[in-house]
Amino acid sequence: MKLQQVQIGNVRGEDWEVRTPDQTVIATLPRKLNDREVIQVIEFAKGLEKAAHDEGVQIGQGSMRAAHTQRINALLDRIRSLEAHNGLLAEKLESLLDGDQPDGDD
Repeated sequence: MKLQQVQIGNVRGEDWEVRTPDQTVIATLPRKLNDREVIQVIEFAKGLEKAAHDEGVQIGQGSMRAAHTQRINALLDRIRSLEAHNGLLAEKLESLLDGDQPDGDD
């Protein structure tokens, strides 16, 4: 979030420059604004940036929860299927060990 650590400065008679800590200019504000107005603009922009970031995080978390839930449900379905097959195999093995003869349908 670039605006959370911005620096504001101007040279007398020139426009205000909003810079990142590494001095990259990310916005220019008109020189007619006074110090208080510039700070209000920056604080407003910071608030918007923070709100957008927080909303993006919430959307991302919701998407991740939905994807995880879908994956968990698919894995649970697979487990139920494997348990059913395991039961059938156990019954077949038990019948073979008991000496039952297959009747042609097995």
